[in-house]
Amino acid sequence: MARNTKRHRREPVRHPIPAARLKAMPRRPGFDPDNPRLPVFAVSGMAAALARCPVETVPLYAAVAVVHQAMSGAPVNTCVPICYQLATALEHLGFDSEVMAAYAEVMQGDIAHVSLGVRGRATVRDDFTTNGHVVLWAESFGRLLDPTIAQHPALLAAAHGGQDKQAAPLSVPVQGGRSTLLRGAVGAIRPPFQINYLIQPQYTAAFDPWLVKFSDAMEYGGLSLAHTTLGAIAGAADIRNLRELPQLYPRLGALLAGAEHLPAVPKQPPALWLELNESARTGQ
Repeated sequence: MARNTKRHRREPVRHPIPAARLKAMPRRPGFDPDNPRLPVFAVSGMAAALARCPVETVPLYAAVAVVHQAMSGAPVNTCVPICYQLATALEHLGFDSEVMAAYAEVMQGDIAHVSLGVRGRATVRDDFTTNGHVVLWAESFGRLLDPTIAQHPALLAAAHGGQDKQAAPLSVPVQGGRSTLLRGAVGAIRPPFQINYLIQPQYTAAFDPWLVKFSDAMEYGGLSLAHTTLGAIAGAADIRNLRELPQLYPRLGALLAGAEHLPAVPKQPPALWLELNESARTGQ
């Protein structure tokens, strides 16, 4: 059974997206395996994808572009907070999505690299690190989204080696929807890698400790992301024709036209948000 997307407004974000992270930064030289971080880039490559993606996926790609830009230089192992934050923002904008536990195998020809996540129920430790992995099923768009696939060591090394595409989120169209997604492995090719997913929503409850602790931080970060995503969509409308969007998505159309409004972002962020934002900045 699908998790109730209404809960996403109460679900956690360990590392919400601060506006300061959207500033352009020079590329970080080298790669430190003892302190693995995503590459630093001046502009997310998702901006180009936003300009050319099918119009019906623009809201999803806009949210992902904002997230990806904010992840520049961030520490790895942020799949849980990023996916829950995206789900929260998408719900504010009128879209259905579901965070799902997942196991991902990465192949390179005959080479089987280490996997992301575990088969079965993941463990969330006392410090809220985990051996698990999560992805986002974007129901409204029929896509499986892995915004943090670049945390995989092989892809991360390739990204730091100059293969910028390996740092980008992965979006996989799934014909047949959720039932097809859960029927078996879903694969994606990102040369020279093949990534195979086993989606395990029956084990997503393993991450419920996040839901208990980080609810206020999630709501603040997710709502902030929703506001920023609206701005990104408006920006995309300056470079491409998005007149179809209000007909496709009435809630989004009303928000863009000013007929409806998102809740205001609180001027004072929750105390836990400040603590977690500092953790994201330092990588501790």
